[in-house]
Amino acid sequence: MIDTLHLNRPLDSWKQFDQLTDKLDQAKVQQDIEKEGPPCVTGHLDNLRVRVDPGWVWIKGSISKWHLGDNQQRLTRKGTEEAIKHLSDDLGLDLAPAKITRLDLGATLIVRKLVSEYLSFMGECTRMNRGNWSGVNGPSVYYQNGQRQFVLYDKKAEVMQKKKPINAVYKGQNLLRLELRLTRRVAKQLDREKLLVQDIFQEQCYISLLKKFISQYQQVRKLKTLSIKEGMAMENTKQLLQQLTLVGLKQLGGEQPLVELLKSEKDAGRLDRQQFHRMKSKLHQLTADPQVIDTGDQMTDLIEEINTKVQRAISSYR
Repeated sequence: MIDTLHLNRPLDSWKQFDQLTDKLDQAKVQQDIEKEGPPCVTGHLDNLRVRVDPGWVWIKGSISKWHLGDNQQRLTRKGTEEAIKHLSDDLGLDLAPAKITRLDLGATLIVRKLVSEYLSFMGECTRMNRGNWSGVNGPSVYYQNGQRQFVLYDKKAEVMQKKKPINAVYKGQNLLRLELRLTRRVAKQLDREKLLVQDIFQEQCYISLLKKFISQYQQVRKLKTLSIKEGMAMENTKQLLQQLTLVGLKQLGGEQPLVELLKSEKDAGRLDRQQFHRMKSKLHQLTADPQVIDTGDQMTDLIEEINTKVQRAISSYR
């Protein structure tokens, strides 16, 4: 589950500084002429980016890719501990007491349908901004705020675009990737005073990370396939307006395009915050009415498939 880590820790001596800089590929010395003090050295250790000065070391990158060769596979709690020990040995520096400033959790799911079909059901998420992206890396839906990002995308399309090999386990499969990226105030988001590398080796801490991941996924509103129920009564003007509204929503492409339209009106100043939330709430109320909406089996089947596979992915964390 653990993928990218950003970590740092102090150095104890110049000897450690020299040892670390000797191990880096493409090492470059950087000196800020406006500031006094010793220079820093930047470089790489395979896919990891490393920055070292006489007092500190910073390491950034996918620990899963560094340890397993790619981040398509699942790095378990035990695997994470082994990877950090391996990296510590390679660097000659114990990274267990290092502070974590960013942590990404990821799961690659083998799914039955095209990834775009699953993404089409992903709606709003509480207290996060939603966006779509469709480029050379394939379709994606992302949610973000000032502290974290949650991204769902086509992993096979991304790997193929980068001209990297697909892991043998996933060849010929449709791959939906889910990533929770804790980019700021990582410890606070986990209700901790601090988060060190050695903490994520502990089962209780690792379980709290998995709970954060599943909670974030569950906060995403799952959209419904709009279909007017057959035989629905149309005995008064209210029911007539409901049916006409649903026809219009269907023509627009469903609930999410209208939410995006309301957002653009709010951003342009034509709706205030209260009006926006009232309208969005009314829209959600309408599309949740079982007397009016027939969601059909497709939405239920696809969402249940992801729900089951996300639960399965986090259950085998050891």
